[in-house]
Amino acid sequence: PSSIVEVTEQTSSQVLEGIEVIALRIAHQVLQNREGFSLDIPSRAASNQIYIKEWDRIVLGGKRSTRSFLNVKESRKSTITLRVMQLLHAVLVKRIHITKRDLFYTDVKLFVDQAESDGVLDDVATMIGCTRSGQAI
Repeated sequence: PSSIVEVTEQTSSQVLEGIEVIALRIAHQVLQNREGFSLDIPSRAASNQIYIKEWDRIVLGGKRSTRSFLNVKESRKSTITLRVMQLLHAVLVKRIHITKRDLFYTDVKLFVDQAESDGVLDDVATMIGCTRSGQAI
């Protein structure tokens, strides 16, 4: 079904391409609307996880949340999401591997708490449809 998100193992090149597709989507939103952007993020909640017997896999259903940069309540999380995507892109381009803790310490002032950067890292993985190992983190 088209409303599900299957998280799969992807190569570094595929993950880079996924990040770049999201970045282009954001640029188009900003240029067309002349305003902010929003991010469409598949929900990782247990209520949105579906077991597909034919695949013997758990996938994410169609529930999604939107993070709008112009919404005061969501702008900080939107900023963190973009920063994680930027750092992830740099790691993949350099072909290095870092830990979640390394990621957190690259911008402690923004992230404040590692749980925040960890959660956003998982959000980015679901947006791209890749596993964490595909992120080199």
